[in-house]
Amino acid sequence: MIALLPSFIRDVAYLGSKGLFSATDRKSRLNLVAKQFGPNYFASVKRYASIVSGEEFINDCKKLQSEIRSRKKNSKLIAAYCDFLSLDFSEILDNLPSNFDLLDKRRTKKDLFKHLPDSFLTDAIIARLSAHNTRQVAREAATFLAACGISTSEVQSAHTIKPRAKNNIRTLLSKKLDSYAVFTANRGLLGGLRAFVSGSVHDNTWDNLINILLSKGLVK
Repeated sequence: MIALLPSFIRDVAYLGSKGLFSATDRKSRLNLVAKQFGPNYFASVKRYASIVSGEEFINDCKKLQSEIRSRKKNSKLIAAYCDFLSLDFSEILDNLPSNFDLLDKRRTKKDLFKHLPDSFLTDAIIARLSAHNTRQVAREAATFLAACGISTSEVQSAHTIKPRAKNNIRTLLSKKLDSYAVFTANRGLLGGLRAFVSGSVHDNTWDNLINILLSKGLVK
């Protein structure tokens, strides 16, 4: 899903116009991001902004067309955008109410997204989610990530998993397996959880999922 990428780039370019690339240390850059977009700005974009040089950013933008065509994470820009989709954007989806697609989107924009930072990227997210079904948007993100070489790990549960727990498992799978977690309900499990991790199926309880990852050497 490349629909949010232009706004991702626009946010970084805006930070550049405010002195991001002239800041020589990470702390100064993060302070600048917080000043412009607030303390709750997207973590993946903050990480990218804290390390990329102005020259790298320009070169990444110049190579963007070929990067997208080849779907390779050769540049820091594409890698950071993949991180954004698999972590920050997925967390936003996780926190939406189950009936989100049935809500009046004009009311939704005001009530459900007020915690997001005031940025071009936030505006693009709201527009995308207001105009498209959330399942479609999630599939688009998974398809883009898969094309970039990021596998999908399906996590099935009999009951709804809390957003915080989803975020934890997404982070673990992303950092340790370069994998994107997709959560689905499976009432046939009669409790517990089934995880398809790197092509292997594991049946266990939610409490023991972390132990599964530990036993596989996926988490330290």
